[in-house]
Amino acid sequence: ISSYGVYFLVYEESKRFCESRSVPVVASTLASGGLAGCFALGMIHPVDVVKSRIQSLPVQATAEERSVMSVVSSGLRREGAAFFLRGFSAAMQRAFVLNAATFGGYELAVAAWDTSAPRGWAA
Repeated sequence: ISSYGVYFLVYEESKRFCESRSVPVVASTLASGGLAGCFALGMIHPVDVVKSRIQSLPVQATAEERSVMSVVSSGLRREGAAFFLRGFSAAMQRAFVLNAATFGGYELAVAAWDTSAPRGWAA
């Protein structure tokens, strides 16, 4: 399943949950957007860690040393399973703020468009 599928599913379901509990619209939009970003990024974070490790290898590293299996096995050997969570906390904090702002801005733009669009242009 694509992380974008999870992204929009979490947003819509958490927004629906908040609205059923009479949470104010702005708060439910920001919280739902933040949660959606965290879930979507959380799914791909381990892959991103491996990618970053490969990118940070010296230029003279061999093709074998640059392989995903080599990076994963050496990371697990040196750091254990925590290898996949390197930078997770900072990434989640950034994801929450960024995606809360993204969905907040999107919903604000849609509301502005709906109230100012010429007749017949509203979505």
